[in-house]
Amino acid sequence: MPRRIANATQAITQQVARWQCDALVVFEATGIYDLALREALRQAGIQFARINPARARDFARASGLLAKTDPIDARMLAAFARAMQPAPEQVADPARGALARLAKRRDQLVLMRARRRTGAARPTIAPWPNALAASSRSSTARSPRSRPTSAH
Repeated sequence: MPRRIANATQAITQQVARWQCDALVVFEATGIYDLALREALRQAGIQFARINPARARDFARASGLLAKTDPIDARMLAAFARAMQPAPEQVADPARGALARLAKRRDQLVLMRARRRTGAARPTIAPWPNALAASSRSSTARSPRSRPTSAH
């Protein structure tokens, strides 16, 4: 019977350590969320294949498995593995993974800097009450009709 484990490094590592098998573990790619599982499988020497979630969903739809529960997902991924025979992921160099994470972070920082620069370059427009006060101080004899009106 399947059992749930926490999506935490220690729980995943303990679970994978119990597996003594020569099988291919198949799971949906979830970016950073499957990192602990990938690392535990690599350390245990167990082959695995990460599946694009859209591809898995298309397979489930084609198979008539439209419900979305963990037990159904597990059966669907097992059927996907038998039918499609995905290639196991190649052993990744830890330095390459660290470099990829650093490059991704750099991209995030460059985007943040660009957004900050763009925001700082915009002209500052005084809010409506301040603009009205400034215009009334600069002109002493202004009629009520000459006041700016709201566009709303």
